Amino acid sequence: MSGAAVAGPYLGGSVALTERASYEDVERANGGKFVAGYRFDNTPLMLEVNYLDAGDAEIENTGGVELGYSGITALIGYWAKGSDLGSGFWLAGGFYSGDAELSDPSGLLGIPGATYEDSASGVAISLGGVWKFTRYVGLQFSLDGLLGVTDFADDENLTAYTLGLVIELPGGSRSSSGPKAQNSAYTPTYAPAPVPAPAPAAELTPAPAPVVAPVIEAPVAAEAAEAPPTIKPNLPGGMAAIGVRRTAQPTMLLRQPRAGAPVDGNIPGDAEVQLLQRVPNAQGVWWYVSFNGSSGWVSESALK
Repeated sequence: MSGAAVAGPYLGGSVALTERASYEDVERANGGKFVAGYRFDNTPLMLEVNYLDAGDAEIENTGGVELGYSGITALIGYWAKGSDLGSGFWLAGGFYSGDAELSDPSGLLGIPGATYEDSASGVAISLGGVWKFTRYVGLQFSLDGLLGVTDFADDENLTAYTLGLVIELPGGSRSSSGPKAQNSAYTPTYAPAPVPAPAPAAELTPAPAPVVAPVIEAPVAAEAAEAPPTIKPNLPGGMAAIGVRRTAQPTMLLRQPRAGAPVDGNIPGDAEVQLLQRVPNAQGVWWYVSFNGSSGWVSESALK
C-alpha cells in the first residue's frame, strides 16, 4: 500500500458516539464532529482541524446530572492511500482545547439548575479511515481519544466513535501508485509555409548616391508615330532595373525600408518608377526604386 495519496483540502461532518469508559455510572452520549483538513501530494502527511461536540452524558442515580464537552482538536499524522479513488486510513496525534460542562438540574451538587464550566485541554490521538465511492465523496470513520478531559472528578479520558461524509474539494492533485504518464509531444498536422526572415532595419546601409548612367536609345522606325515622353532610367551605379511600375498615390522616397525612415524626396501620383530591388520585412514588402535621378525605398502598397 503506497503512502502517496489524494492531495488537497477536504471537509466532512460526522455523528459521534462518546463515552467515558473509566466511569461505570456515566452513560454514553450522542454528539457530532466537523472536520477540515489537507492531505499533501507525494508524501504520507495530513493536517486536520476538527470541532467535537461530545453531547450530554447523564450520570446515573444523580437526578439528571450531565457531563458535556465541546472544543477544537488540531492533528498531524500519517495518511496512507488504499485505492485509486482515494480511500485510505490515518493515524494522527495532536492537541485539543475546549470547555467542559456539568449541569445539575436537581441541585444534587448545590443550587438546582446550576451549570458548572471549566476549560479542558490536552493530548489527542485519532485512528480512522475513508472509503471513497466517488472521486470527491466518501464515508469517513474514526476512533478519537482525548486524554484527561476535565470532568469535575478524576479527569478521565473521553472516547469518540464517529461516522459521516467527507468531501474532497476540487483543486487538489491526485498522485498514482504507478509511474506517471509522460505528456505527448506536440506534432503539427501540416507543414506551415516558411516565413522570410525580416531584414534588420537597424543594420541597413544607406542607399548609394545616384549615378547618371548613359542612356541608350533603341532604334525607332522612321515612319513610326512619335512615342509619348517617358522617364528615362537613372539608376544607382551597378544596379539594373528589374521592372517598371506606377505609383498609386503621391508617396515619399525613404532611406530605409521601414515606416518613419528619413525622407530623400517625393514622388507624385501615377508616376513611373524603375524597380531595382525587392525586400520583404516585418512591415511588409518594400521596393528600392529610381525616379527622376533620385532613388529610395517605397512600400508595395504605394504602387499599382
